[in-house]
Amino acid sequence: RSVEPYKETHQPVRFLYTGNIGANRWKTLAFLANSLKKLQFGHLDIYTSNPITNDIKNKLDINGFSTIHGPVSQAEVIRLQNEADVLVHVEAFDLRSRLLVRCAISTKIMDYLSVGRSILAIGPTEIDSIDFLRGSNAAMIAHSEEELIVILNTIKNNNNVLLDFSKRGIDYVCKQMNADTMRNQLYNELQQVAYEHNGKRN
Repeated sequence: RSVEPYKETHQPVRFLYTGNIGANRWKTLAFLANSLKKLQFGHLDIYTSNPITNDIKNKLDINGFSTIHGPVSQAEVIRLQNEADVLVHVEAFDLRSRLLVRCAISTKIMDYLSVGRSILAIGPTEIDSIDFLRGSNAAMIAHSEEELIVILNTIKNNNNVLLDFSKRGIDYVCKQMNADTMRNQLYNELQQVAYEHNGKRN
């Protein structure tokens, strides 16, 4: 995929969510949109193929701070991600939704890590996707409104935070690729040693 280096922050800061807003994820996105409005900072764009009810539209279309759009092609998603400052990942906080998604890690997570943009993850602690991003040290993570406000204020007051986090995803992916390469190389070497050892015994 084509990745454009992240060099400077847009004004207003561009937050982007693409994908499924079901399992009450839209409520967490509304939580973010309202926080942006409260701080008078940034703009959230949401692209989804899910049906958009009047209730969802009213909660996610906040004049000047968030806009909900219909689905776009994968090529368009990549273009939008390259033009964003912050890629948003959300999970719902209600029990039913948590149980539904707690063991799922979307392929979108690896896409996000590969784009070279900051990642903002909002959701409960016990969700595997949130836990994975925490372990990668490549995302800003909020488990509550208070934590989200702290993160947004930090970005608002110091855009260099976004430059820092934009590099972390790429660094993580490179390290994982190197680790996989090293594991495969070691495995092949061990196989070769075992083959030669068995050959001498025979």
